[in-house]
Amino acid sequence: MDWSLELRTYRARNGLKQEALADLLEISQAYVSRLESGKTEPKDGLEHKIRSLISNPAQLDVLDFVLKSVRVSPHIASIMRFDGAEIFNVALSDGLRNHPQFQRSREGEPIAMTAVINSETLVRDVLDTGVFNGELSRVEVLWQSNPNEDSYHWDTVLTPIRGEDGGWYLYNAFSPLSAGEYQRRLEERGTHIQTFRSGVANSGYKNASFTAA
Repeated sequence: MDWSLELRTYRARNGLKQEALADLLEISQAYVSRLESGKTEPKDGLEHKIRSLISNPAQLDVLDFVLKSVRVSPHIASIMRFDGAEIFNVALSDGLRNHPQFQRSREGEPIAMTAVINSETLVRDVLDTGVFNGELSRVEVLWQSNPNEDSYHWDTVLTPIRGEDGGWYLYNAFSPLSAGEYQRRLEERGTHIQTFRSGVANSGYKNASFTAA
C-alpha cells in the first residue's frame, strides 16, 4: 500500500490538517509528515490503525465502492484510466480474470490489446470520443479479438466515473456475443462506436475505419 498517497487522500477527503490526523492516529504531527513524504512506513500496530481508519465505509468515496464491487463481481467488468499516454487497468473483476481472453491482464498494467482486431485504431477512436474527459454519459463499443486462435465478439459499455482526485475513470461492462449477433448489431448501428450524452445516442459519430461492412 502507498501509505503516503493513502494518508494524503484521506486528509483531503475529510478536510483534515496533519495535526488532526495525528490526533486520530495518536502519533505526532511530525510522524504524519514523514509518513506522507514517504520517508518512513508505519509499523505493525500503526499500520492496522491506519487501515481501520481509511477503510471505514463512512470515509470511502463512490469510486472506492465501485472498485471493491468490481473486483468481487462474477461478471466480466473492469475499471480503467488513461494517464495521457496509455490506458491502464485499475480494477478487474473475478469474471474477467477467469475468462480465457483476459487471464494475462493485471491491475496497474496497460490494457492488453495484442489480440484485438484493429486495436490501434479502436483505442484512438475511443479516446477521440472524449469519454475519458467526462464529456459523455457512456460509449458502446463493438469489437473482436482472436487470442490463441479463438475468436471472441464483444459489446462493451464504457461509463465515466469521476474520482475524488479529479480524474476520470471508465467502468467497462463486457457482453459476449455470437458472431451472428455481433454482425447484426454492427449492421443495425452502422458503426463500431456509438456515443451517448444524457442517455441520447449521438448518431453523428462514425469513423471511416469502423463502419459496418
